[in-house]
Amino acid sequence: MLSVAALVGLPACSGVAGAEPDASAAECRAVFTLTVSDTGAGTSGSRMRAPGYLGDGYDTGSGFENYIDVAGGNFRFYFFDAEGVFISPVAVESVLPTESTSTSRSYAVDAVCDPAIAGRDLRVVVLANWPAYPSESALIAGSTTIGHFWEYIYEFSAENMRLSETATIPLFGVSSLHTLRFDALNRAEIGTVHMLRAYAKVQVIPSADSVFPIEWVKLHRYNTRGYCAPGGVSDESDYVHYSYDKDYVSAPSVPDASESDADLEFMPAADGSWIAYVPEYLNKGRAESEKCSLRIRFSDPGEDSDYEYDTVHFKNYDSSGAAGESFDVLRNTWYKFTVKKKASPTVQIVPYNEVDLFPLFGLLIHKDLVPVFEPDGSVRYYYNPETGQYYGPDGQTEIEDPYLTVDPATGYTIIRDMNDAVIAYYDPATGKYYDPQDKTTEIPAPR
Repeated sequence: MLSVAALVGLPACSGVAGAEPDASAAECRAVFTLTVSDTGAGTSGSRMRAPGYLGDGYDTGSGFENYIDVAGGNFRFYFFDAEGVFISPVAVESVLPTESTSTSRSYAVDAVCDPAIAGRDLRVVVLANWPAYPSESALIAGSTTIGHFWEYIYEFSAENMRLSETATIPLFGVSSLHTLRFDALNRAEIGTVHMLRAYAKVQVIPSADSVFPIEWVKLHRYNTRGYCAPGGVSDESDYVHYSYDKDYVSAPSVPDASESDADLEFMPAADGSWIAYVPEYLNKGRAESEKCSLRIRFSDPGEDSDYEYDTVHFKNYDSSGAAGESFDVLRNTWYKFTVKKKASPTVQIVPYNEVDLFPLFGLLIHKDLVPVFEPDGSVRYYYNPETGQYYGPDGQTEIEDPYLTVDPATGYTIIRDMNDAVIAYYDPATGKYYDPQDKTTEIPAPR
């Protein structure tokens, strides 16, 4: 099972300690990052982990698995207070992919804020790719709670699995509690909001030593509807636990009267596997006839003239092929089944996103420095949690804060690539991009 994991967020905000926004300024701004995330369930029996971008057991997802319909404005941002009560919408001015394609897994967000909100404890709630959003009259300041979003439902059919710019996965995210403080440039950095996909990903992989190729794969019993947001989630800590065994949600959120006992056909992939994106499904504590299962037909049934298909259940399989406890199909999770004819299947459960290890995580060295690692295990840089200073791989050369999202000299938004290298500066006031070397030469938008 693979779920999407997000970047670990920075502290609530940065800038000048104790700075207050200029009340005479035309506007104050908030900047933060969206990351389409996942982490997975724990390992047990045949559950295996596979290395992701920066975390053992995590994978980033790819293509339209990470897509947000920015061009269509298919997103909403809201401020909620410490009790989870609605404050106001967030006036977003730009949502920019931080990678070279429109299916970036991370997005830089620039928003306008009322200076009166400075110093308040708040959360940011983000919705994206939803079929419908709350009307202005449905959200009442001082009254509506985050639980209002748990009621929104999406419809699902086989066509929804063919992900594209129009067939998108509903996403939901909520930050942890932050105290909004503005720096001398009237900007506040909120950090990262981890986004959860509403779908699970199921993949059936033919074993390398399988004698017979797979002819088709079908999911027997599935839900034709799902909730856009996971029920009971009102804070980042409800689904981001920084633990492979606990991330993300532990139970499915399923609308009433959603189940179908029909078969859903999987899509063949270029690598020979079969893939489906599906809503959550409840298997635990139910009769076998009510649980979902995989029906797999191999192309050569051999001498068995009555052969129709083989059945694989959503259970943990041990090395002998014996099936154990059933598990639910959960959002933001990738279920990988490796199968071969006349042999027992194995299931690999891996988180479908990454977890970046940011400052305050890792092993202490030189008494006060924390290493942050590259995917290959080498040290990327060091961080001193007491002074806030960053150092190069030698642990001595001071470097600029690699997580700074706004240039303090110009107020431009800093655009970075996957390796945190600065590739451009963006002026939200003019919509122009500038060369990272001199910050004055205009360049085309990064691709």
